[in-house]
Amino acid sequence: MKRILVLVWLLCGPVLLAQELTAVYVEGWVDKKTRAGTLEELFLGDVLGAGEGVVTGADGFAELEMEGGTAVRVGPNSVFMVEEMPAEEGTTTGFAALVGEVGYKFGAFTGAEPPVRTQSAVAGVRGTEFVVYAGEDGSSVIAVSKGVVEVEAQGERVVLQEGEAVEVPFGAPPSEKFSYHGKPLDFSTWNAERLEAILADPVGALRRVRDQIASFMDKADLLEEEQERIRAEVEALGEEYERIKQEQGLDAAQAFRRERIDPLTVQAAYLGFNYRYYALSALSMRRFVVARLYVPLRTRAFAGGGAEWEAFLEAYRAFLAFFEERVVPYLVEADI
Repeated sequence: MKRILVLVWLLCGPVLLAQELTAVYVEGWVDKKTRAGTLEELFLGDVLGAGEGVVTGADGFAELEMEGGTAVRVGPNSVFMVEEMPAEEGTTTGFAALVGEVGYKFGAFTGAEPPVRTQSAVAGVRGTEFVVYAGEDGSSVIAVSKGVVEVEAQGERVVLQEGEAVEVPFGAPPSEKFSYHGKPLDFSTWNAERLEAILADPVGALRRVRDQIASFMDKADLLEEEQERIRAEVEALGEEYERIKQEQGLDAAQAFRRERIDPLTVQAAYLGFNYRYYALSALSMRRFVVARLYVPLRTRAFAGGGAEWEAFLEAYRAFLAFFEERVVPYLVEADI
């Protein structure tokens, strides 16, 4: 397992926008996903922080609110998560619509509004009300009712104004914008079409997921290498700290620690949060995209699609070996 840096000094660091959501309305089957990865029934008044989320069934619906008037509406058959996401300095609390339909209405903020991601895109928002539709193939549609949303995928960006929407295919840049005037997307039909598309080329779908995960883990590797470099520097400075304490006294040593060691310790901890983010994003792709392929293809195999199943199974086994090698070392037992 990769080493996850946990330090008391992190409490001194500025984690950006560390806010929580409170459940204000729950209907039907709605579960809370805990930091430990377990599912528990979501009740009114339950609070969700980073690493927690909401999972709804076919009749489930939940509304969450955050200080400042922000509201999140989680529709049926959906998975919504609160995440610690990378930021320019440290980390920020963001939201993820992994599967299903999630609506956002942002109120007043004292700082930057939280980023919102799907399996295929990241959206930056400003004074915004919009809906995210996250398909089971990893594709997504972002539709804006009010404000501005900047959508980024595969290094390309598109800015959505009021009444505009864009589809982001999994593993591809955003498509052309189209008009959206508040009429809800027929999510079940759109999602069924997306799922049928990946079932038409399951090996190609696995390849696209693998490519995306490889990109994530390349970033994670760089972050971990930088963290290890900083850890080594902190260890060396620790020896200097002890020397100063012996020669100049505790006050001088503590001043040295605050000036030289503490900032590096916080930086290393943030790097750990950030490479964990990429690993968990890879894990969600396996759970919510790859897992959707296995069952229907297995069913088809029983109905006579043996050749298709064998080709997929070979690619699937190779994917699992790749995942075990590249992603699992960054995960902890609670993730799995």
